[in-house]
Amino acid sequence: MDASTRIDILDRMTLLAEVVSNEAQALCELVDFIDDADVIAKKVSYLENEADASNHMLNEKYRGTDIVDDEEAMYLFNIFAKLEECTDVIDKLATSIVAFNVTHLRSEMIRDLVDISSCAVRVCQLVDSLKDSSAFADSQRLIIAINHFRDNATKNYATNMRELFINEKDAIEVIRWKEILTQISEVYTTFEHFADCCEDYLLKSKI
Repeated sequence: MDASTRIDILDRMTLLAEVVSNEAQALCELVDFIDDADVIAKKVSYLENEADASNHMLNEKYRGTDIVDDEEAMYLFNIFAKLEECTDVIDKLATSIVAFNVTHLRSEMIRDLVDISSCAVRVCQLVDSLKDSSAFADSQRLIIAINHFRDNATKNYATNMRELFINEKDAIEVIRWKEILTQISEVYTTFEHFADCCEDYLLKSKI
């Protein structure tokens, strides 16, 4: 893969990472504007459509070229795909909040939404660091930070689910929050998968 192709893919990845961050920021607006959940979900879905278009454009540009035989290119394409999955899970969560008619946010959910936005910022920074071959230490620090968010989310998920089943007596509320809390956990898992994919690429490039 020549330098111009690598730069092109990474530039497209930067734009996609910004979509992830913008989606997460929009999702975080629910903390103060839960009554506008439908409008916010539509905003997230619009951004998700941008992400889908970016993915299609990348595939269309390089379809049928010999780039598919380039190992580094395939690593970058895989990272791009994992990044697009991040937009998918945020969109799914926003849509579900509307579908399940969430009219108030549990305190633990507020914390999680804020952390999703913070984690998305690290995702953007990680993509930027991939452009600089000398920024390996910075990349590793960001990967560890994203994994830390995921570890905390896993612990919180276990605690929140236990409290839900112990304290909530309304079956509809249990169904609603079990689904929402599970989808929040899935967002962090997808972020972690993206970070792990970046780490694989960085370690391979160091060999």
